[in-house]
Amino acid sequence: MTARTIESREAIRQATERLDHAARTATPCQPVRDLIGSSDVDAAYAVRAG
Repeated sequence: MTARTIESREAIRQATERLDHAARTATPCQPVRDLIGSSDVDAAYAVRAG
C-alpha cells in the first residue's frame, strides 16, 4: 500500500465521519471536497458507501 493510498483512505474516512455527524445532529457541515477533492468520483462513491 502506498502513502497516497493511505492518505486517500484517511480522507475518505474523515469525509464519511463529517457527513455522518452532520446527519446525526441535523447540522450543516463544511463541504467534503477539501478532504477528497472535487473531481475524484471514486472517492465520492467511497464516502457515500461509507
